[in-house]
Amino acid sequence: MVDGLLDVAMPEVDPDVVVLWLSDPDTTAHRHGVGHQRMSEALFYLDAELDRIQAWLSAEGRLESTNIWVTSDHGFSEHTGAVDLDALLEPFQRTLDDGTLRIVAGAGAIYVRDGDEATIRQIVDVLQVTEGVGAVFTGAATPGDAAGAIPGTLSFDVARWGHPRASQVLFSADWTDQPGAYGLPGTSAQGGVAGHGTTSPFDIHNPLVAAGPDLKSGAIVDVPSSNVDLAPTLLHLRGIEAPETMDGRVLLEALDAGPDPDSVVVAVDQARMSRDDGAYAVTAATSSAGDATYLDYTIVERP
Repeated sequence: MVDGLLDVAMPEVDPDVVVLWLSDPDTTAHRHGVGHQRMSEALFYLDAELDRIQAWLSAEGRLESTNIWVTSDHGFSEHTGAVDLDALLEPFQRTLDDGTLRIVAGAGAIYVRDGDEATIRQIVDVLQVTEGVGAVFTGAATPGDAAGAIPGTLSFDVARWGHPRASQVLFSADWTDQPGAYGLPGTSAQGGVAGHGTTSPFDIHNPLVAAGPDLKSGAIVDVPSSNVDLAPTLLHLRGIEAPETMDGRVLLEALDAGPDPDSVVVAVDQARMSRDDGAYAVTAATSSAGDATYLDYTIVERP
């Protein structure tokens, strides 16, 4: 027994990959805003923590043999107030025979539980003419098409909204590139102080910095990528082929043995969908590298 606890011999662990998640600057940015002094302080301490990790690796003789990847799960924008979604949906709301609500909504997803097509179209019509609503997504007009089945909407395929429990309608809050309270660009029509979750480039784009023996040194790689690419890349570095069921691609252009980033062909594209009456249009900007296509942002137009 040690200090009243059972002394159990633990096996020595020497993992190939270690994932460390730090809650800041996420918490401070949500609570105080993008660019707030406390967010700057959080970044300072985050940098100090990374320095401490590298110092430990160096003391253990492992720094020169370790690849370090630093990223975030999203960007950030300042919130300027959300649309009253309950009020927008109220004309279509009622209680079903089983006592549950006909329409359930959350995080931009709108479920019409009885699946009435006319109601779904009417909800989309209302969203499209409401200021503060950004890109609207519905099921694909045809598989793989960027156009949604309802005029003026983008396909779920553009947003990778293809899981079995997907709602019939998905929408993103609208955004601007205007500066927020602390001078940093990027606002979105959401509640609270600051956050993410829209198709704004300020929310979608996030940093990725990496250093190590298997990585190019001093290189800035402009080839599009996503967090979903990290898993197959880490597997590749360990000599393991990613299963076909895994999304993402290997970031070969970032690896020391990989191609020059300037030699990677990157295709950019835009898909614009408009209502027949011209009251609303939405454009999705995408970029592609190899077989991978990434949503960069959307832009909404209203007269």
